[in-house]
Amino acid sequence: MQKNRLKKHHDLIVRHDYALRAPQTNAAQTPEIPHIVLNTGLGSKAVVDRKQIYLLEAFLTMELISGQRPYVTEARKSIDKFKLRQGMPIGCKVTLRRRGLRANAYLFLD
Repeated sequence: MQKNRLKKHHDLIVRHDYALRAPQTNAAQTPEIPHIVLNTGLGSKAVVDRKQIYLLEAFLTMELISGQRPYVTEARKSIDKFKLRQGMPIGCKVTLRRRGLRANAYLFLD
């Protein structure tokens, strides 16, 4: 499968150019983009609205933006001041990795 445009540019031009300018000894020591994390938190909307309409909206928006299915993040601790309980859904998160057939991190950046 053919690489996408940004990954090809990084492999052919940026990596070798950086290896010539920086004190590394070869092109394999140049920095890369291992993954991109997209995260959204709902803040006080998640606590006030218990019907989870805002959570569903954020979930679908993240799926539309990233092309992958996000997973729901939950509260780790209870905080009485914010009326937050442990295990309540408070946001969603997607990790785009550079490995695989599609190299989703590079496709997202491109």
